[in-house]
Amino acid sequence: MVRDLDAVVRGIRSSSSARRSELISTVISECKNELRSPNAFVKSVAVKKLTYLQMRGYNMSWTAFAVIEMISQSRFAHKRIGCLAASQSFHDETEVVLLLTNTLKKEFQSRGQHDVGLAVNCLANIVTRDLARDLLGDITVLLKHPRQTVRQKATAAMFKVFMVYVLLSLRLLLLVRLCCCCCCHSFAHHSTTTTTTTTTTTTTTNY
Repeated sequence: MVRDLDAVVRGIRSSSSARRSELISTVISECKNELRSPNAFVKSVAVKKLTYLQMRGYNMSWTAFAVIEMISQSRFAHKRIGCLAASQSFHDETEVVLLLTNTLKKEFQSRGQHDVGLAVNCLANIVTRDLARDLLGDITVLLKHPRQTVRQKATAAMFKVFMVYVLLSLRLLLLVRLCCCCCCHSFAHHSTTTTTTTTTTTTTTNY
């Protein structure tokens, strides 16, 4: 029988400090077995439990593929569990985050406003420079979505995309232009100095 999240929370809260680590180790071992199950409901329970443990300070980066699989499920409840887990555990160093690009693109085109809004929220929480670059056009399209709630979420997500990708690109562009200006100024100064030295040498020779 699969132990649900409520049972895990009650067990951890009621256990002593000495037994708590042993209980959590047992729960993690159970979750590893549950993630191998072909049943999406069993996997979703495992992801929920691991998300709770991650909030308590335990590492769940090894479940990244299972989280992406949850987000790709057809049931909204499973998608919500996956998006929450991704928001809690994904970061800039998560290599598999790019596997979400096509999944999020598909969700952005969904007819259900809740599916679209959930995907937009997920992107805003886990956005990286590569995701921002690949999904910038899709978020821009959602700014004209017929549902007001989706437009509001897309506007908020656009701010995160701008901070991660557009603003960084502008900073790099300004840095490149500054370097070019410094190089040009240095070259112009060197050319002026060389010309002045040559003129002085010619004048001295004439005398």
